[in-house]
Amino acid sequence: MPYTETHFPVVTSADTQAVEDVDTLARLTTDGLQSEYVQLESSPFRGRWTTVRFDSLVVQFGSVEIAVVRRVRVPADRWAFLVPLHVTGEARWNGRAVDADDIIVCPPRTECLAFDPPATRFAILSVPPSAAGAAHITRQLAGSTPAAIQSIQRDAVPALRARLASIRDRVESGRLFTPAQIGAQILATFAACFERVSLPSGDGEASVTRSRIVTRAEEFFRSHVSEGVSVAQLSSVVGVSERSLRNAFYDVYTMSPKRYMKLWQLHQVRRALRSVATQGVTVTEAATCHGLYELGRFAGAYKSLFGERPSDTLNRARERQALIGAA
Repeated sequence: MPYTETHFPVVTSADTQAVEDVDTLARLTTDGLQSEYVQLESSPFRGRWTTVRFDSLVVQFGSVEIAVVRRVRVPADRWAFLVPLHVTGEARWNGRAVDADDIIVCPPRTECLAFDPPATRFAILSVPPSAAGAAHITRQLAGSTPAAIQSIQRDAVPALRARLASIRDRVESGRLFTPAQIGAQILATFAACFERVSLPSGDGEASVTRSRIVTRAEEFFRSHVSEGVSVAQLSSVVGVSERSLRNAFYDVYTMSPKRYMKLWQLHQVRRALRSVATQGVTVTEAATCHGLYELGRFAGAYKSLFGERPSDTLNRARERQALIGAA
C-alpha cells in the first residue's frame, strides 16, 4: 500500500560531531540503541556522528575512516533500519554482504553484528512500532529476523539514500533547511521502499545462523575472559567444529576468532584504564583481569593499536580526574 499518512515528522534538533575515539562514537548513539565498536587498524581513529531528531523518528548518520566491527542492540520499543550511504563489497551485516540498495532491518530486542571497512558511511533510522507513517511498514516486517530485507521497490532506495545524504550534508555544513519539507520527503521516500517486501531466505537464514554462532562464542568468551579461553574451548561450548567457528567469524567480522578476541581484550583494558570507577587499578591488573598475561607483548600490541602506551592512557585518565576533583 502506498504511503498516505497526512502527518509528517518535524525536525526538533540536529547536531554533528567529529569523533577521534572509537568509544566516543559508541556513546553518541542515541534513541535507546546501544552500540559497541572495536577498532581493527593501527591508525588514528577518525569518524563523525550526526543526529537529526524528528518528532516521530530519529536519523543517525555514522562515518568511519578506518575498519571497525560493531554491535548494535535495539531496544524493545524501537525498530531500526540501516541504510548504507557508501559501502564497499567487503562490508558485512550479520555475516551477509551488504549491497548499496539493501535496507537492513533490526526488529525490537535484536542485536546485530557488522563489519565496516574504511570510509563506510551509513544512516540508522529508528522509529517506535506505532509511529505515524511507520506502522504499516513494521506490520509487514513483523516476525522478521535481523537481516537485509530485499525491497521489491529497489528503484526507490537510491532516492532514499540521496535524501538522507542531503540531510546529513546540510547539518554537517551548518546550512539551514525547512523542517516540514524535510520531514515529508524523508518519510514518504522511506515508505516507498517498503510498498512490497520479500524477506530473505537461503543466504539470509545462513547469515543469521553464522551470527548466532559468533554471538554465543562472544558471550562465553566475555564472561570467562580472565581464564584464557581457547578456540577449541569456544567451539565445544558453542557446539560447532573449530572450522565452522572460524568460518562464522570470518563471515561476520572478516577475521579469525583469535584475532577478534585479542582486539576486544585490548579495547576492554583501555576502557578499564580510562574509567573513573577503576582509577586505583594498575596497568598489570587491568591487563591480567582481561586475560592478557604476557605483559611485554600486551604493551606492544596496545601501543601499536592505540598509538600510546597503556601507562600513558592511565596517567591521562588520572590527570583528568584530578582536574575534575579540583574544580
